[in-house]
Amino acid sequence: MLAAARCAAYDVGTYGNQDMCCRARKHYINARMSLMAQAHCYPFFAVGGSPFEIGRQHGEACREQIHRFLEHSYQSIGEYKNQDRATLRARAESFVPSIRGFIPDAIAEMEGIAAGANVAFAEIVLLNVRTELTLGDAGLSDGCSSLGFLTSRTNNESTIIAQNQDVADWMKDVGVVLRVSPDDKPAFIMFTWAGVIGYPGFNEHGVAFVQNQLYTEGWRVGVSHYPLKRRILECRNLAEVLDIMHRTTFSSAGNYLMVDGENRLVDAEIAAPHGLGVIEATEDTLAHTNNIRSPELEPFDTFRSQLPDSEPRCARADQLVSSVDRASAADVMQMMSDHAGHPHSICRHNDGTAESIETVASYVMEPLQGRLNVSYGNPCENGYTTYTL
Repeated sequence: MLAAARCAAYDVGTYGNQDMCCRARKHYINARMSLMAQAHCYPFFAVGGSPFEIGRQHGEACREQIHRFLEHSYQSIGEYKNQDRATLRARAESFVPSIRGFIPDAIAEMEGIAAGANVAFAEIVLLNVRTELTLGDAGLSDGCSSLGFLTSRTNNESTIIAQNQDVADWMKDVGVVLRVSPDDKPAFIMFTWAGVIGYPGFNEHGVAFVQNQLYTEGWRVGVSHYPLKRRILECRNLAEVLDIMHRTTFSSAGNYLMVDGENRLVDAEIAAPHGLGVIEATEDTLAHTNNIRSPELEPFDTFRSQLPDSEPRCARADQLVSSVDRASAADVMQMMSDHAGHPHSICRHNDGTAESIETVASYVMEPLQGRLNVSYGNPCENGYTTYTL
């Protein structure tokens, strides 16, 4: 069942609302898809079956990327925390009981990934708790920007949500797009890192999410975020997602901007261990970056000092989502190419320093149309490739 799919590439200069592109030219760089850019799309694989079989196919298809991801993770987390590989694997395995209690099928799937990639089970667990292994320190930070629109604010009768994924440039080498067809759960499509079981995407019910890293004090062993992300993609609506979030003790902090097929848009800030903040869309749009926006949880935010550009990026994102009455996917692609506040802009470029992060992928999702548009690297330079559920 494992198959590589042909990718259709959209030129955002021609796909969607031409007038908006012309009006905003002085604010945006037009992201055009060239033949060269089309050659640099993230690999796509379709997997399906039982949890173990899904994992085995994933691991087999992405074996090279998984080995590369492990080496980078051992090096970056190990050096940062001054811990050897055996210690990191042991710490990762301490999360297994919490994951098993939260989403039992994830264990079989990670066992399958390990078998397919020819690595130890503990190493796949490590990839799925890698953020938690930093214990809430922002030294291995990322800085992402997310936007969301309900159907009343789009021109194609679909919700739209989008995110720029800003991390170290080497992570482009381990990114993949997976379409997953479980035997007895909703089919979904996601962008993910090789070996990771849950990341931004959407399912057949129109449930979709993007994410932003948050940091708080008090992280602990518990339910980690990659298994939660997978659980979201198994839900039928946001009421189900939020019920899970309210009932679960999470190990770490994270933000989720989410829509569903019932045309609901919310932002959920998990500020573990301090609580959950839920922000409903008031004007049928939402935006979020890396600072906590729920007033009752703001005092627990420890990321503001390490990533001071988050609040100006958030203000800019708020401006962008309110700048059009009805956004097309092309409009949103242009928003994700925004350079206001450069070098700490929504579309972030490598500044040449060892600690630099950059936009390694941009996602513009149209869940009700079944389209996941992904850029390989900066969208202003590379345009988007479209993958379908």
